[in-house]
Amino acid sequence: MRPHFQGELDDLYNSQGNADKNVHELEKQNKLLETEKNNLALQLEELSDEAQILEVQNDRLGVNLQAAKSQHERDLQAKEEAGLLA
Repeated sequence: MRPHFQGELDDLYNSQGNADKNVHELEKQNKLLETEKNNLALQLEELSDEAQILEVQNDRLGVNLQAAKSQHERDLQAKEEAGLLA
């Protein structure tokens, strides 16, 4: 083989080796990103579940607050009526 062609062949082998390394690194990074994406999706699902629980609790508190206000108003009204009647 002529030296010129041998040099080109060596360059091609080196280029292929570098390309293989780059592909391997990209595949590694892709796996890491997939894992991170899955973890973030799980966290998002957990936070969504927590938000739903908090919404239900907030609704219950709102209902309880309204019930307490209504009871307080009835109690005040009963005291006023009792005071007027006495």
